[in-house]
Amino acid sequence: PTIKFGFFYSAIVLFVLFLSIGYSAFQNSSVVKDISATVRTQMNIRITNLEIESTSNGIVVSKDYNTVDNGSTATGKVLSDITFTRTTSTVTFKVEVTNFGNTEMGISSIGGLPNNLDYSLDSNNYSLGNMICDNSDNSKCTLGAKKYIYITVKYKEGSGTNTSTTLAGNIDIEFRPMHKIYYGNSLLDYVIDGGNKTVSLTGSPTDIDVSGVYTSKSYTSPSLTINGVTSDIHIEQMHKIYLNNTELDTVIDGGNKTVNLGSSAPESDSNLTITGDYGSKSYTKPNLTLNAVTGDIYITITSSGGGTLTSKILSLVSGLTPDSSGIYTPASGTGCTNKLMYDSTSDKNLRYVGSDPCNYVTFNGETWRIIGVFNNVGSDPLIKIVNSTSAYSTSVKYNSNNANGKNIWGTNTLYTSMSSTSAATNSMVQSVEWNIGGPSDANNNVLQFYNSETATKSSSLPIGLINVSDYGFATDNPSACASILLGNSSFASTCSTNHNWLFFNNDGNSFTVNSVTGRNTVYRVQTGRTIYSTTINTSSAARAVVYLKANVEYDSGDGSSGSPFTLKMN
Repeated sequence: PTIKFGFFYSAIVLFVLFLSIGYSAFQNSSVVKDISATVRTQMNIRITNLEIESTSNGIVVSKDYNTVDNGSTATGKVLSDITFTRTTSTVTFKVEVTNFGNTEMGISSIGGLPNNLDYSLDSNNYSLGNMICDNSDNSKCTLGAKKYIYITVKYKEGSGTNTSTTLAGNIDIEFRPMHKIYYGNSLLDYVIDGGNKTVSLTGSPTDIDVSGVYTSKSYTSPSLTINGVTSDIHIEQMHKIYLNNTELDTVIDGGNKTVNLGSSAPESDSNLTITGDYGSKSYTKPNLTLNAVTGDIYITITSSGGGTLTSKILSLVSGLTPDSSGIYTPASGTGCTNKLMYDSTSDKNLRYVGSDPCNYVTFNGETWRIIGVFNNVGSDPLIKIVNSTSAYSTSVKYNSNNANGKNIWGTNTLYTSMSSTSAATNSMVQSVEWNIGGPSDANNNVLQFYNSETATKSSSLPIGLINVSDYGFATDNPSACASILLGNSSFASTCSTNHNWLFFNNDGNSFTVNSVTGRNTVYRVQTGRTIYSTTINTSSAARAVVYLKANVEYDSGDGSSGSPFTLKMN
């Protein structure tokens, strides 16, 4: 019994020892060749088999494989020792790759070989950057799709030897996800993560929008090249929307868009001509909504409905709420900002203010600018405009002989000269009694100037110059400027620089229509942007100003320099 027990005990010890050695060998791929390939960490994509497809003057001494998870990517590793006997020796590996995930994958690069070795792929079977799909079903590219990749290893040209040489023929295969490229609502193509792709767009669109994450793109219709792609890409055909032949906005193919027609917007869409391909439209001044746009859109405003220019300007602020400074900001034209406000006088004239409001108007074959709508020159509100194309003169005397009493507008030589110009004789011009008074000096604020101006009037005349108060009220900083004296340098920095469109920088010193009663002096806007009185025999610039008749009508335009208001008469 003792002998039997000892034998049984020894058998158990030997059996356990055998299991321990076998299990250890099973874990160690260097001990049992190729068996380690069957024990792998589960990954979305990996090498699942490795075979030698063919050799020429070469043998594979050992081979193994595994796959390393790199997060969003993975690297398949072929581990082999290769013996080459000729410079022309080659070995072709048949690498089986299986995609176990639900994301399309591809191979972005192959590397890892020694410097004297190179590789080539069977391009009829697979090329770098392409999607890995099943050998027998090219539409199956996820969840079990198997692909054989044939990699041929050889010497680099000029690096081989005709002696038997064993080399570490290790190959790193980098797997990366594929990103989808959509054109509109359709899947157009795929591109490997970090890769580049050129696609051809049907319809050869002129304008496109490309969204997604990429480093750069270039487009020459119909070919789009996208570089460094790291996300899905969405390409949309875009259509342009033009207003009076000026590009206003863009809209995605088949999409909807609401555009603001600005200050030139008509009261109803009966004055809109819209050409192009779209499904439907709706209009509530100033916004036009276009639905299901499939082509470039051209919008033309044919008429404002025959209203007067005065009504047009007043309508800009109708229904709007001013800001804390009293400034109204209606929809603006291109390249300018609509700013208007009622002045602080008892007449409540509506004026354009700021550095560049949308107050350009075509008059007398030139571009002029609207100072505002005035209630202090007649029974009807009248539009007052100033020539912004050029000064009547940049060096002229208010009165050439400095005669006493010749500082009154209408009796001076400057008026006599300007009254024969085409602007003064234009049929749209309304003769008015000009407010020509002025305080005893420039140390007055803008409201004090206005009250002094309106206390003295000229005879009824067709043409004049700006009032000092026009310049003072043109600022878009009224709360700070209401009490500043117009002759003070702080008026220039606070109320004029970057705040006042009515300062014409190229004029130098510029005359106003206002004079100091009883003296041969007249006020002018100085180059330093303040107000100063000077003798009427001093040379200065002069810009023509006129009032338009009450029945002058608005025809078209948004008041910008590129699309000034145009006028017509009944």
